[in-house]
Amino acid sequence: MKNDKENNITPGLDQIPESPEPLEAPQSTEAPGDLQNTEAPEAPGDAEDPGTPQEPHPPRAFGKKVQWLAIGAGIAAIALVGVLVTRNTLFTRQHQADDYWSGRFTPIVSASNDGEVIIGMRKNGTVVSFSFEDFYDEGNFEDLDLEELDFEDLELDAEDDGGDLELEQEGLELEDFEDLDDYENAEIDVSGWRDIESVASSLYHVVGLKKDGTVVATGDNYYGQCDVEEWTDIIEIAAAGDFTLGLKKDGTVVSAGENEDGQCDVEGWADIVSISAGDIHSVGLKSNGTVVAAGDNEYSQCDVEDWSGVASVKAVGTNTVGIKDDGTVVAAGSNEDGQCDVEDWTDIVSVTLGHTSTIGLKKDGTVVSAGMYYSIYGEYDEEDEEQPGKEYDLSDWRDIVFVSADIDHAAGLRSDGTAVAAGSNEEGQCDVSGWTDIIFVEAGEGFTIGLKKNGTVVVAGYDYIHENVGSWTNIG
Repeated sequence: MKNDKENNITPGLDQIPESPEPLEAPQSTEAPGDLQNTEAPEAPGDAEDPGTPQEPHPPRAFGKKVQWLAIGAGIAAIALVGVLVTRNTLFTRQHQADDYWSGRFTPIVSASNDGEVIIGMRKNGTVVSFSFEDFYDEGNFEDLDLEELDFEDLELDAEDDGGDLELEQEGLELEDFEDLDDYENAEIDVSGWRDIESVASSLYHVVGLKKDGTVVATGDNYYGQCDVEEWTDIIEIAAAGDFTLGLKKDGTVVSAGENEDGQCDVEGWADIVSISAGDIHSVGLKSNGTVVAAGDNEYSQCDVEDWSGVASVKAVGTNTVGIKDDGTVVAAGSNEDGQCDVEDWTDIVSVTLGHTSTIGLKKDGTVVSAGMYYSIYGEYDEEDEEQPGKEYDLSDWRDIVFVSADIDHAAGLRSDGTAVAAGSNEEGQCDVSGWTDIIFVEAGEGFTIGLKKNGTVVVAGYDYIHENVGSWTNIG
């Protein structure tokens, strides 16, 4: 997962070729034949004193002009290189944001929803990970003893549009929870991974793309979502829910995992240049700018067949968003919180989805948003009724080059290496004002991670994530 920004071909000052050595005057050569003994003609002047040496001619004025012109040209060349380096830096930052948004070169990946999996890419091709289950297994919480619970005559009351619904389950046994326990506590072990190019993660399984185009996976494999050992020629991976996608270099797509809703029905896809995975749907961008989708369509998240001129596409949760060549945005899927109200956006270069929100980065470094963010723990009024989400106010964000978001907050990276954040701040996840030298930010539910240019990590939010991830080094 090494970013293309490393392939900077703009020459720096130390790459400017040295000036060539000045040409030496040609040495006199003997003339051939009878011209060898020809005496030089007398110089004009006083013939009576031919031995008196002639005064040398004064230096020509245009010679000095040439020297000054050469010096001026050198200064101009140095200035031009400086401009090119600056322009290329801005160009690299812009494409860095595009690459991060696509998920192809993300140095830190997190999946959070009542639990966390955080993956860090090291510069040497190895991978480091932290999961909530690791923290739980270390005894940081009291073990829940299911044997002590009485499941007899379990009654659940729920209210729907039709009134009160009463469900009764008798004789519920402990073994009924064994599959669920295996599912949620599957070990994620990336310690042996080498030569990793990029990673993708769901809540319970992690997938790694190796430099040779093969794929490795770890974690829950209940539905076979980790059965990727025979994949080859892969150039991009995506993981979500209980399934995994792989894009092959010939433009076809392979899949593994649960397919109850058809999210793995991608075998007929061709000419695909990018893939993305939502909770239970898959999306592919074709080389001609059209989009294909498969899987659950309850919220119309797969209604993308009319899209055209799309430059990049992203699926998260029950939503699909695409950026068009002209900088406008199209969206499909759940719009309960207004997260699909993006039809008026222009000049957009990247988009991030926070499950209930959509945030767009404009080419001038400002940011627009649609939808809502929600408190981690919920906000209630005096009558104990949960309050709706809140709209972001990002009007003061400037010079932004990258944005990340989750359901509770959003974080932005400024061009000067500082960071900003907005949204819910119960755990201090938005306390990033003192960060410097940041090259990447990742927002997860209840935390924000910043990657510094020296490969170390800073964390705002949950203390246990700071304690376990804040010591990472050599990330990037």
